[in-house]
Amino acid sequence: MTDNAKEPQPSITGKAGDYRLCQVCNRNLPISELHGKCIDCGRWICGSCSTVCSACKKVLCKECANISEKDGTVREFCKLHKPKSGGCFIATAAYGTPFAEEINVLRYWRDECLRKNRFGRMFIGCYYTGSPLLAYIISKSSILRSFTRLMLKPIVKLIKRATGEKRDLGND
Repeated sequence: MTDNAKEPQPSITGKAGDYRLCQVCNRNLPISELHGKCIDCGRWICGSCSTVCSACKKVLCKECANISEKDGTVREFCKLHKPKSGGCFIATAAYGTPFAEEINVLRYWRDECLRKNRFGRMFIGCYYTGSPLLAYIISKSSILRSFTRLMLKPIVKLIKRATGEKRDLGND
C-alpha cells in the first residue's frame, strides 16, 4: 500500500468513517469531527472553525460570526440575529427606526443604570439572547409594532421621570 492510499479522501456520501474537508481551514477530517454546515454561508466546518449563534444556538463559521462585545461578554450572532447599533432590538422594531427619542431614553437607562449592577447586566444578557428573534417577529406585524409601542410608552415615561428627564413624549 502506498502513502497516498493511506490518506483519506473527501467523501460525498458522508457515511461514518468517511472524511470531509472543512471548508474554512481546509483540513480533511472524519465526519464525526465536523460540526455541520454554517447557517450563514453553508460551508462545512470543523470544531476549530465553528461557533454557535448566541440567539438561535445554530452552528456558524467564525468568519461569518457577527461578534458583539456587550457588558464584557463576547457573543457571536448569525446574520438573522446580528445586533443593530445600540442593541435596542424590540424598541427599534416597534418604532421602525433606531433614532426615535424613546429609544434614546431606553439606551440611557441601559447604559447609565442597568450596566452598573450585576442584576442589570444579567437582564441585559438575557435581553440580547432572546430579543433579536422577538424583534424580527414584531417588525413584520403592524399590530405587534403598535402593541409594543403601547407597552413601551409607560416604561419610557417612568424611566424619564426616574432619571430626571423632563421632556414630554407627547400626549397620544
